Amino acid sequence: MSKEISIEIPSLDVQRREVFENGINEAISALRNNLKAAPYPRAANVDYSTLDPRYFVTVEEGWIAPPAELVNYWFEQFKTTFPQYGVDKSLAALLGIHTHGANRRIREAYSLWHLA
Repeated sequence: MSKEISIEIPSLDVQRREVFENGINEAISALRNNLKAAPYPRAANVDYSTLDPRYFVTVEEGWIAPPAELVNYWFEQFKTTFPQYGVDKSLAALLGIHTHGANRRIREAYSLWHLA
């Protein structure tokens, strides 16, 4: 005596669409949660009213690199706000720098050695 079992599975197209939709809904939820979050404190010793707005745009929009001292203030503010990134090595890993001496490389990249 054999019994046949039947399981209805949506087509691959329907499954893909559901996965895509779930991803969108998760992203929307994350954005809504971010709207409710408290703002991070600003970096100490920085007068934001004097900053060049080109520091905050894309390359296509005319971005220019901020001065090393300002980048250092932002790094230090970030490391204080997020203790898990409180040392240059963990900050370098967050920035995708995983080589030997990564903690030095972020300072080299932004000419921050004299500020450390």
